[in-house]
Amino acid sequence: MAMKNWSTTASSNATVDSINFAENQLPSTVNNSARELMVDVRTFLNDGGWHNWGHTTTYASGTSFTISSDETAIYTAARRIRAVGSSTGTIYGVISSSTYSSPNTTVNITWDSGSLSSETLAVSVSMLDVNGLIDASKLLSGTLPNARLDQQLQDVAGLAVTNSGLIVGDGSNFVLETGATLRTSLGLTIGTNVQAYDADLAALAGLTSASDKVPYFTGSGAAAVADFTSAGRALVDDANAAAQLTTLGAVPKAGGTMTGDLVLAGNPDAALKAATKQYVDNLLAGLAKRSTVRAGTTANITIATALNNGDTLDGVTLATDDLVLVKDQSTSNQNGVYKVAASPARDDLFDTYDEHPGALIVIEEGTVNADTIYLCTSNTGGTLNTTAITWTKIQPQTSGTVTSIAAGAGFSFSTITTTGTIAVDGNLEDLDALGTVSSNSEMIVGTGAGAYAYESGATLRTSIGVGTGDSPTFTGVVSDSLASKSTNTDLTLSAAGTGGIVIGTGFGCSQQTVYDLGTNTTGTETLDADNGNFQKGVNNGAHTLAPQSQLSTIVVQYTNDSSAGTLTTSGYDIVTGDTISTTNGDDFFLYSTVNGAFQHLHAVALQ
Repeated sequence: MAMKNWSTTASSNATVDSINFAENQLPSTVNNSARELMVDVRTFLNDGGWHNWGHTTTYASGTSFTISSDETAIYTAARRIRAVGSSTGTIYGVISSSTYSSPNTTVNITWDSGSLSSETLAVSVSMLDVNGLIDASKLLSGTLPNARLDQQLQDVAGLAVTNSGLIVGDGSNFVLETGATLRTSLGLTIGTNVQAYDADLAALAGLTSASDKVPYFTGSGAAAVADFTSAGRALVDDANAAAQLTTLGAVPKAGGTMTGDLVLAGNPDAALKAATKQYVDNLLAGLAKRSTVRAGTTANITIATALNNGDTLDGVTLATDDLVLVKDQSTSNQNGVYKVAASPARDDLFDTYDEHPGALIVIEEGTVNADTIYLCTSNTGGTLNTTAITWTKIQPQTSGTVTSIAAGAGFSFSTITTTGTIAVDGNLEDLDALGTVSSNSEMIVGTGAGAYAYESGATLRTSIGVGTGDSPTFTGVVSDSLASKSTNTDLTLSAAGTGGIVIGTGFGCSQQTVYDLGTNTTGTETLDADNGNFQKGVNNGAHTLAPQSQLSTIVVQYTNDSSAGTLTTSGYDIVTGDTISTTNGDDFFLYSTVNGAFQHLHAVALQ
């Protein structure tokens, strides 16, 4: 900071070093700048008007030196100069000339006395030329007469040094001003020309500005910045609330028309809250829907091509948007209420599965279906297009005939419309007259002439022709029904009195099919006598064999293959016989017997 850095152009002195006279400064900044200005003046005067520009000089001769830059504007001819060096001492002179030849400026001096030595010099230049009013030697000694000073410098020199004072021209000379007087002279009257200190303004002034930011207060005398996007600016820029609603694409509170869907965050949880479609659908899902359709199907249809505009269904010519009850699909999960269209689809009241159970549909028109009612008897909890949807016709109707009671043996009636009688015939009356069965093993037997009676024991055997008393006699009973099972089988019952049942010659066992248990790799193979007494299986890996539940004996042929594993048993009281190997190709007969509470397995190796 020095007067040498001041410009001769006033506007260029807004900020010089620590001095700041830029527009709209706080009073404290102006005061500080004034103090710095006074320091510069005082320093200038203390040094006698000499300026050391800090240039590094290089010795050329006793009357010249060079500087490695173009400094001819500073070292002008006829200007006083001072050189100080340890060998040179302090000498004064006048610059005779300065020339620049890249890269050096050569300065030639006529010294008052003495000459330069080849050493580093501290060179200062006076603000006055050789013909100036100030004699540098006398200024340094303090003996310079005031008459030789400019009057304005004398005015400045006569001012007292006061803290916070600033030298101000009053039109004829210089005066020292401070505080409010100084601010008035500078046009900085607080509250008139400048804003008094304010903590809120100071907080704002302390913020760092940035693109798309807006300041806001976080407390008393505290501020911060927040994002201010283009969307926010567009909203703030609107003239009124109506314009802001347009910018937001929102519907006014007073009402308006929405062009899109309104999606709510969830179902209502208090009175006067808006209900979602999901909420309403769930409520209706528990209620039986009542609806009417124009027509209904009578058989399976191809929905995509049978429910188009102009199609005929049950004598009804369909039109676009007609509702149709589809109830007879061979794939019953396709049933439901559809809307006629180029691409038929389920009606929006029946576009989920749980909207169907309990629904009552009235069919308005049709050769078969006119004025009929159908009830969906499916249960809730299914999946649309996966779970069957069943429709059942409800009777009686407001007109027509009752057809749900079919005529049959024992019943007779005329067709019932509004009134009628159902009569039971005499045979059913006779049965009803028998009353409660009096003893075990009684059967109802016809006695003739439409009469019935309970019979048991010998009486019953006589009635059904299997003998009398407790020892029935079979007369002339012959059975060759087993003959069809084998050519060498002939079972004959002997005539009465010959001693009972005689099996004729050639009787043999019939051929049976061996049940295949398949290939067992893992898990448990539980035998089942219902599959026959002869079975077979393949051992393909370690697994377990368990007995059948029936009282029986089953013979199993077990064959090992290349992957045969250890066969273990579970549920047998005892296992006897040969060891069951895992050798490829080995065969075994396994006899599994269940008798009473005991289970026995016996193994026989076949190799």
